[in-house]
Amino acid sequence: MSRVTFRARAADNFLYLVVVFRGGGSLIVGPKGEILSEGGGPDDILFADIDINSGRDAGDALGGITDDYRARLFQERNPVAYQILVDPEPPVLAKLKDVYVPSIETAVKLMQEGITIGSDAYKDAETLLADGKVEEARNLFEELSEHYGTIWIGNAARRKLKEFAYR
Repeated sequence: MSRVTFRARAADNFLYLVVVFRGGGSLIVGPKGEILSEGGGPDDILFADIDINSGRDAGDALGGITDDYRARLFQERNPVAYQILVDPEPPVLAKLKDVYVPSIETAVKLMQEGITIGSDAYKDAETLLADGKVEEARNLFEELSEHYGTIWIGNAARRKLKEFAYR
């Protein structure tokens, strides 16, 4: 990550960040994104005066100042907006009711198989296609699509099948 990213995260969350890199370039960032201390070498020791009770004040859109902006953000949160994250049956699942979702065990097995056997079969299908054996290639891509479902090899096979529509 870059220095700018760390400064932004500190300011976004109104907190101090101590960033340590083994090869050097470590830094201490204040809650307003200011770099309080920075070291360039791998053996540098950084120091900064930190007041944990300050640095969280910020202006608002109406020209006022809030002493602890994190508390204000917490107070203004809208739990209903996050309800969908914990809902066991979110509305979007109704749109996917006909989509097969394998168990975790099955998905892991398919992923493992996909990066070995499936990958080899995909290459075989591409070779068939390059050799002009279009129908055999199409059949193999269809098998891959059906067998691997929504994991990457199945998706790649379906994309290849769409190309057949344009030939």
